[in-house]
Amino acid sequence: MATNSNSRAWLGTRLRITIVFALLSTTVCLILGLIVSDLFYKRLNDAMDEELTALSSELSTFVDLLDKTSDLEAWKNSKSRSELKSVVSISLFNEDGKTIETYGDFVLPKIAANHSEVNVRGQRVRVLSRKLDYNGKLVGWLQITKFTASRDRAMSELLNLMGLSTPVLILGFMSVGYFFAGWTIRPIEDAFSIVKRFMIDAGHELKTPLTIAETHSEALEQELMDQRVSIKRLGTVRSSLKRMEYLIDDLMLLAKSEAPVFLKLDHSIDLKQLVQAVVEDFSEKSRAKGIELRCDFANSVIVHGDQEYLRRALSNLIENAWRYTETGGSVVVAGARSADEAVITITDSGIGIPQDALPHLFERFYRVDPSRSRKDGGSGLGLSIVQTIVEAHHGRVFVQSQLGHGSRFTIKLPTC
Repeated sequence: MATNSNSRAWLGTRLRITIVFALLSTTVCLILGLIVSDLFYKRLNDAMDEELTALSSELSTFVDLLDKTSDLEAWKNSKSRSELKSVVSISLFNEDGKTIETYGDFVLPKIAANHSEVNVRGQRVRVLSRKLDYNGKLVGWLQITKFTASRDRAMSELLNLMGLSTPVLILGFMSVGYFFAGWTIRPIEDAFSIVKRFMIDAGHELKTPLTIAETHSEALEQELMDQRVSIKRLGTVRSSLKRMEYLIDDLMLLAKSEAPVFLKLDHSIDLKQLVQAVVEDFSEKSRAKGIELRCDFANSVIVHGDQEYLRRALSNLIENAWRYTETGGSVVVAGARSADEAVITITDSGIGIPQDALPHLFERFYRVDPSRSRKDGGSGLGLSIVQTIVEAHHGRVFVQSQLGHGSRFTIKLPTC
């Protein structure tokens, strides 16, 4: 049920992003379309005005109002039928605005404003009104009109196309938006899943030692009441609480590792000395278990880094090798310099790792054998911490293993 609820929640988020993206994109396109249509409208008007201006310049050669003469009929005879069809009317007015001569059926009775549009007998026309002067003196007016039907038809077709394309745009943007919304929220969804799994695993890991401590503390309480104190129970409680302390420390380290810089890499470290010190820490445990622990580090190698965290990474790997190596086995820690890298290997003769588990080995809380790991006190965070520390030192860590034939972990760090 929880999984279905989460799926529905992510689907709802994806749909909301899709709808918002589609609406915003469509709105932007419509605004751009309106701007384009307005520019197109103005360009059509400019084209009409240019045509009317050219015609007025041509007509001026047939008009001489200074001598009160004009010859529109001669101009008419000089034009073809197709050329005349584009002109609605031509009117000549004297300086007082009285009509002198006209041509066409849609003649305006008076002088209209230049570049204006008026309705004449149910038809809309665009007007060009041109002053006729001589030596700076107004002698009359030339007025030409032209139908706007072709322009209006072009604008109507453009607006209809925009209206018809709007649903297609919305569907297209929704399809694209749905894809990109899924692509955008996928990392968030993955991170949410990791956090959720992390919280579940952490809760389980914290609950296990607490349950053990609680069980033994109750038994200890009863024994104290009966005056039968068991040292073994106290040791169990103490080890369970210690295990929880280690787990909390691991969780805090991993939380710190999410910061952009969580280590100080300005210290020079002799890896040979560091490895020998960590091996010495495990020598007593190894002898007690009957395991041969050997350090084979030829020469000193200097790296820059944080000594405490590198010690933690090496300890985790040697602890891991010690835990999964049976009595009579061996663990060898070797180191050397290769080109501009320091190479450290931890090789054991333990039980090995299945091939299908290798890609997941450095994941948080991952265990090859969960029951055995919990029994041995492992939290499933050790190798993840190793990888985090090594990568923070600009290095690499990888593993080679074969089931039943042991494992080899390799750390490569840049040298000074």
